[in-house]
Amino acid sequence: MTSLPATVDASAAALPHALRFGRCVLHPQSRELWRDGEPVEIQRLALDVLLYLMAHPGRDVSKEELLREVWGDVAVTDSVVARAVMKLRRAIGDEAQPPALLRTVHGVGYRWLTAAHTHTSPALPPPTLAEARQVTVVVLPVEVPTETPLAWAQEGLPALLSHLLGAEGGIRLVEAAQVQQADLPLASWPERAANVRAALGATWVVKAQLTHQAGALHLGLHANPDRADGQEQAFEAACVPALAEQAAAWLAQQWAAPPRSTQTLEAATLELLARGSHETRQGRLAAARGLLLQAQGLSPDSPLVCNELANVLRLTGELEAAKAAAEKAWALIQAMPAPDRPTALAFKVRMSQAMLAHALGQLQQSRHYLDLAEPLAKSLPGRHERAEWMLFSGFLAQCAGDGAQAVSELESAISLLVGSDDVLLQVRARIRLADVLGERGLVTRASELLHRAQQLLSRIQAEPTQATVQLFSAILHKRRRHFTMALAQLEQVRAVYEQVGHAYTVWYCRAMRIEPLMELGQLSRAEQEARALMADAQAWRPQAPLPLPDVDLLMPLRLAQLQWLRGEHALSLAESLLALKAALGSEYLRGVLVTHQLRVLSQCLSLDRPALADEVLSQIRWADDPLMQARQQAIQSMASGEVALTMQVLREAWNSGPSHAAARMDAAIDLAWLALVHEQPQELESLMAHIDDECDEYLPAIVVRARYLDRQGLRQEALSELLRVMQVHGESNLALVRAAVQALRQGQAWPLVRSLLTEAVRD
Repeated sequence: MTSLPATVDASAAALPHALRFGRCVLHPQSRELWRDGEPVEIQRLALDVLLYLMAHPGRDVSKEELLREVWGDVAVTDSVVARAVMKLRRAIGDEAQPPALLRTVHGVGYRWLTAAHTHTSPALPPPTLAEARQVTVVVLPVEVPTETPLAWAQEGLPALLSHLLGAEGGIRLVEAAQVQQADLPLASWPERAANVRAALGATWVVKAQLTHQAGALHLGLHANPDRADGQEQAFEAACVPALAEQAAAWLAQQWAAPPRSTQTLEAATLELLARGSHETRQGRLAAARGLLLQAQGLSPDSPLVCNELANVLRLTGELEAAKAAAEKAWALIQAMPAPDRPTALAFKVRMSQAMLAHALGQLQQSRHYLDLAEPLAKSLPGRHERAEWMLFSGFLAQCAGDGAQAVSELESAISLLVGSDDVLLQVRARIRLADVLGERGLVTRASELLHRAQQLLSRIQAEPTQATVQLFSAILHKRRRHFTMALAQLEQVRAVYEQVGHAYTVWYCRAMRIEPLMELGQLSRAEQEARALMADAQAWRPQAPLPLPDVDLLMPLRLAQLQWLRGEHALSLAESLLALKAALGSEYLRGVLVTHQLRVLSQCLSLDRPALADEVLSQIRWADDPLMQARQQAIQSMASGEVALTMQVLREAWNSGPSHAAARMDAAIDLAWLALVHEQPQELESLMAHIDDECDEYLPAIVVRARYLDRQGLRQEALSELLRVMQVHGESNLALVRAAVQALRQGQAWPLVRSLLTEAVRD
């Protein structure tokens, strides 16, 4: 994308964080527009025009001024202004006459009529003075002598400082995983500190050096090493936990916030906690588990130890044991006198319980724990915990198939974080919302969010996070059926995460590649990767956090789908029904299972198995997706020979829903096919213009395009398209395509199909 003219950026910066006008809410800095509580697709230049007009309300703005200030040096005619304004009116719902928001001043230009009012999301409490009192601290990995038994202190000492200082939330130490995203280990200290400060919104950055001299340990601290007035202090003690306690007391004194640990723990327990944190960061989870079990043996009544153990057990896949540890941590907190309960730790325990329930596929239970965590998040100073709560809440709603709630929660997180210094958290919020919007077909808005995330990242150096933005861009390409581009981006992301040792994201990139490989006809390669993932998951279970339902439940469905594409229909259907039966018990898959169920429903009908079709249909949980319900109705009516009803349902789906929702795209393809078959050309032009965007790599789109070419008398071009399909998809059965090629060569009619084209082309 091209960069915006400086004037547009200045207009956005001059406006408040959120403005309400008419039925809309605009977030100028994050470039997000909402109408009637829903995100709105709006073309980027139309939004730029809106930003400029709202920054100059009540006066006539000429077309020449808009061209100069919005389009800058780009050579265009003034007709582009009229088109942008037309798209703007559509987006803000101002198409009635006379307009309520934007008036055309004939012969001059346009005038923005209404005064916008500052908007605050009702889901969020207003900022309080407590926010200003929260101190965010980054402790960089400790410098330790090489070849020393104290190597564990590199990440263990910062973890101890977090335990000692962070019980109440007034002091927040950034977790090591987030520090790793922004740290530049090979840079100078000032550069390292400045980068993590900008990336993580740190009030203080601390560097530490540990040495062993004359039988004692020495710790040197330099607070704010990128500042000329940075403060330094040295400590001496016999063990690392004693050094940590001295350092915590000194640091708290600088912030006028006396340290208050969750509980007084023996030095031996603190050291085991520190060693466990170090082993976890190094990926040695079995060792971390052993150390934390020892710590629990020494301090069985410590909620901190129990919660740390629960988190490691979750990563090792021992979910029931992790659940028990988290429940014990909460019981220990509840047993404390109310004034002594550590609020920040209580919030962490509730979040641990929510994440464990999610990992177990118990989404309703996860939502229950998350609701219990909400008042704790709101009671803590600062924005971070509230934003983390909203991010997980939005993710959980997405997993449950509740797109509206997911959008609402993530929009609230972005609103909360606008103006925050924590760049990485702002980026995470936009990535997550982009994923939800892309899933719902709002790809223009999703692309804008990812573009904004890249703009935020341009301020800092954070290669893993940049790769994460690229990962979600690849997912967006996959949803738009741009499969080759998605595969290329996934491979680039995988290379970055292999370099930084992030095993789960490497695994996720591999899993994401399987569907594009299938769509591109590379069936053997797709099967090889799917089976390799299942085998690797068995080996990784004790070592890395894996969303196990993705491996155990979705991969069998993918393998059954591969059998169908090869023409092994009876075997594929049997395997699909078994896989669906296993997957139905998982709430975790609720948001993605409907697509697979509809595919199997169509397969049952194509093989004349109505009883099995009824069984599959009875098990579908629709949530809130009218497009998918329309697809189910079209599949059934087409199988029953009710062509007119099928076209009516498809037409309604085509005329509603987000412009790039996958189900709407398929409705356009199926409707165009039926219009060609039954000689109803009135809709073809608009349908084919939509389908052309999906034509290069999406098999059903190529086939309907070929038939459209044949209708125009371009039979040889149509034949060339189908022959290209057969060459690319040589491993697939593609009986319909082969029959169509034969018909074209012999001058016969195209073959008839009983299913929707988007299903029949793969039968």
